[in-house]
Amino acid sequence: MKYLYLSLMSFLVLGIFSCSSSKQYYDDGVRIKEDKQNKYKNIPDLNQKRNPSTLRGRVYRVETIYKGCGEADPYASEQSYLIFKDSTNNSPLERIPLEDVILIGLEERVNLDTNFFENFNDPLDPRAIREVPHTYSYRDTCDTSEPCDCEQLAFGIDCPTAYKCRDSVTLNRWYFLEFRGGYGVYNDREPDALIDKARDEYFGEIAMGFRFGSRNQYGLGLLYSTGVPLYNSLDVPDLTGDDEPQSIYRPLVLLHGKYYFGSERALANNASGITKSNYFCLRPFVYGNLGMAIDDLTLDLNCFTVSECEDCKEQIREADPDADISIALSYGLGAGIDIPVTCDFDISLDLGWRSVAFGEKSPFTLFGALIPEKRRVNMFIFRVGITL
Repeated sequence: MKYLYLSLMSFLVLGIFSCSSSKQYYDDGVRIKEDKQNKYKNIPDLNQKRNPSTLRGRVYRVETIYKGCGEADPYASEQSYLIFKDSTNNSPLERIPLEDVILIGLEERVNLDTNFFENFNDPLDPRAIREVPHTYSYRDTCDTSEPCDCEQLAFGIDCPTAYKCRDSVTLNRWYFLEFRGGYGVYNDREPDALIDKARDEYFGEIAMGFRFGSRNQYGLGLLYSTGVPLYNSLDVPDLTGDDEPQSIYRPLVLLHGKYYFGSERALANNASGITKSNYFCLRPFVYGNLGMAIDDLTLDLNCFTVSECEDCKEQIREADPDADISIALSYGLGAGIDIPVTCDFDISLDLGWRSVAFGEKSPFTLFGALIPEKRRVNMFIFRVGITL
């Protein structure tokens, strides 16, 4: 167990440091179009004058907000802003429409993009031009509810470079792929044992499916897991004690659904103001699973359960009133975080609970054939991997 805790703490520390405070000083210059300069003569809230032709301070990011009404017309319009803070002490954050700015990055001699800005003292020096994140958000104009009163976040935090483009990739990607390694902790019962035995084991999983929703915040697909080894508790024990009890892996195929928080509500809040979620580098999600094990004994049990031989089932119940021959459905749920590390994939960590139902060997037979019985094992699982 201590290795599980150490691993979890290590990855959480990694996520926190990926969002660690930045002490670097930026001296950016933002050129304002001549016909727009009257709007920027004074620093907001401070009533102090400044040079409106070139603003001096720090550019945090370029933000593009898509606006539309539901899924019928989700991207009817868009508006881009520059999030800027003047170099004057105690200056507030400003949201400057990108249409008011002379974008140096689009100049022919620079030939870059809208999210590049020059150093105030070294205009157009290629070595002094700095790239800032370009984030994308969505506001549903059909949603008339009031945005939450979110607390503003001090902008001393910089997310990884990958965060600026991951939203746009997720927005356009209609599928997802997950690759996970896992660690499970559970109680199992050896043959002829009176109490359960604590066990732990590693496993692997892969999932794929479709994204949907206005911001692809929902996912639905299939998950395959190698499962963990489980005993046949009803098997005849080895009386000599020379061999270990039989323990076999129970692979699983599960329906896999997930939901990412903040995909719509937080983005709507972003459109109306600067909130915590703008620079929150981690993407929280929840997931749920439903399916069954696909080892031979479990498949035999399920085939017998769905068969129409009611007399056969009654004979099993009479022979062993405690026998469980119902269909073996497994399920689980969990929550985790995604940490963007490139524009194409995230590092993912999650904790969950899973209830695995499976068929195990039984000493009772029907017409000479062995009929497995159902047993259920609950486990806590920790998974780490990547999400595309």
